[in-house]
Amino acid sequence: MYFDWSTEFGKDDYYQNYPEISPELAVKLGEVGVNIVGMDTPSPDRAAYQTHKILFKHDILIIENLINLGKLARQKF
Repeated sequence: MYFDWSTEFGKDDYYQNYPEISPELAVKLGEVGVNIVGMDTPSPDRAAYQTHKILFKHDILIIENLINLGKLARQKF
């Protein structure tokens, strides 16, 4: 998931105000059979980690702190 948040890396804001994946979206990802979710944020959610729990319940692997997703999004395949 591309939030363009990796541009905030190194700033105090990076770990404080990052975008989150809602629990509702996590449920939907599980329903449609997603196996892995990668994002350019430090986490899909915050404590109590409801989104983590939902994704793991559906055996969805979480990859955090990705960079340069904007470059990938602009590529033509």
